[in-house]
Amino acid sequence: MGFAVEPIFRISTRAKSISLRPLFDEKKVVLTLPHARFQKQALEFFDLKKSWIERQFYKYQNAIKQKAVIEPGAVISICGEDLLLKQAFQSGVFKQGNTLFVSGLAEAFESRVRRFAKKEFERYALKRTRFYADLIDKTVQSVQVKAMRSRWGSCGSEGKIALAEQLAFAPDFVMDYVIAHEVAHLQEMNHSSRFWALVDEIYEGDVIQAKAWLRVHGKTII
Repeated sequence: MGFAVEPIFRISTRAKSISLRPLFDEKKVVLTLPHARFQKQALEFFDLKKSWIERQFYKYQNAIKQKAVIEPGAVISICGEDLLLKQAFQSGVFKQGNTLFVSGLAEAFESRVRRFAKKEFERYALKRTRFYADLIDKTVQSVQVKAMRSRWGSCGSEGKIALAEQLAFAPDFVMDYVIAHEVAHLQEMNHSSRFWALVDEIYEGDVIQAKAWLRVHGKTII
């Protein structure tokens, strides 16, 4: 392999089969298996998937290299819209066509763009959660956009949905996938086959494509 990747084992009684998940920053691959006695089969599975694993790490490294920065002159995507960032002399943060003008001190430029992106995503997320919830005749009690370190979203049994604010910088098909995923939990509070069938039913895009994008690019979102 072109990458020295270490396999590590994770036992989960909920696992029905052997699965793997790359940990790009740690240069490791988590092998989840239902019982310790499956370690030999897990290593065989790891060897079988080496080419796939190498491609994922290669894609991740390329994504890191291409990661955009929030500064004047950069072009970034906010809620699916590519915007050129420019320093403004007029007070505020505002769009004109495909340009986002940001006033204030240079050291506050990034934080002001992030606040703008969060507000844009809050409006987008509220609209899309209601859309998906209507498809399954469910009610969303609230939608909160906030910093989330270990997940892209969550849904409580009381109908409260939380979404990671970083999603504002993801493609629209990824934002919609995460929102549809959390809305589906209003009906199925699990990850059963019924849950995934429901996600497939209400989400207009390709679930596999969206999940793959998050797996490779998730940690590179600005």
